[in-house]
Amino acid sequence: MKQILIVIPTYNEAANVKPLVKAIEAAFRDQIDYKADILFVDDNSPDGTAKVIQSLQRKHQNIHLLTGPKQGLGKAYIRGLTCDLKLNSYFAIVTMDADLSHDPKDIPRLLSEIDKGADYVIGSRYVTGGHTDVGYSWLRRLQSRTANIVARSFIDLKIDVKDLTGGFKAMRASKLKTVPIEHINASGYVFQVSLLYEFAKRKYAIQEIPITFHSRQHGKSKLGLKDSVEFLRLTFRLNPHARLPRMIRFACVGASGTLVNLVILTSLVKLAHLNVDVSYLIALEGSIMSNFVLNHWFTFSFVRHTGTESLMTTLNKLSRYNLVSIGGIAISLTVFALIYHVAGLNYILADLIGIIAAMSWNYWLSNRLVWKIVDNDPTTEPSSNDATD
Repeated sequence: MKQILIVIPTYNEAANVKPLVKAIEAAFRDQIDYKADILFVDDNSPDGTAKVIQSLQRKHQNIHLLTGPKQGLGKAYIRGLTCDLKLNSYFAIVTMDADLSHDPKDIPRLLSEIDKGADYVIGSRYVTGGHTDVGYSWLRRLQSRTANIVARSFIDLKIDVKDLTGGFKAMRASKLKTVPIEHINASGYVFQVSLLYEFAKRKYAIQEIPITFHSRQHGKSKLGLKDSVEFLRLTFRLNPHARLPRMIRFACVGASGTLVNLVILTSLVKLAHLNVDVSYLIALEGSIMSNFVLNHWFTFSFVRHTGTESLMTTLNKLSRYNLVSIGGIAISLTVFALIYHVAGLNYILADLIGIIAAMSWNYWLSNRLVWKIVDNDPTTEPSSNDATD
């Protein structure tokens, strides 16, 4: 019989703990393949959740309790997954919410996929057959959908996962031990996405099965503005190779370059009284230099695998970036002339299209000529698809 550990974070869940334990017992009552331990990770709930769990411990030897300060869902999971149990004797680890939104009857289905070879199995609301309970508010549905779209866009997993934020999952313990969980810097529910990314970048086998996500039975949701802000910040930074965050960083650098150009040009003309054409050329090169430095240390910082590179290498990149940028300027002027002078369209529209064309050119060649990024799976972690323990 395979030993399973179910990790359940709690905060003010006193009313839900007993029915949850009862439901887990029912799910495992007729099981001949799995035997479960339950680890509650309580954030010093003021409603007496820990006392309810302690009363259950007197009747159930398989129930464990880990208490600590309130630091958020992610920190609770990190404490639970790195506690003294050490995952040593477990075949798989299951994580789920304490509010009865996850049906314990689905746990054997999650574990069955681990037996079939998966390393990370998500109980998914968004695959075919998955549902969200009708009692779930439209606002929470919108939040969930939006969070998944944002995470999918920012992280660029290279695999098709529908429910990136799902907290109901099973993980092969031997694979989980290879993940540096204690280094995941997430306090809120973005932890779910961070953990998924750690499995994905190691190319472990990830699977989704459909579930019905139920409405909370008692208490209220802990999701707040702080969690949403952290979610945006960390998903944006999680995968430096991802295309969309890289494009956003590149666009921000381009905008700053425009400001640098205007400041230099105005200063040289108004303060130094230089010729406008000469000032324009100096300002142009100044903005190119500024963009290069920011792109080198911000947009494409992950390219420097060793953290340092020779001066000649940097200068070589700078020369190539100058050529790319000059080409971009030529494209912008050409597009502007064709749209404004030839087609007779509005000059602002012509300028905007020219800028977009130039930026697209600069981004494309910066990736392929200057910093030489190839947009495929950039994973450098050791790969393993071995499903055996």
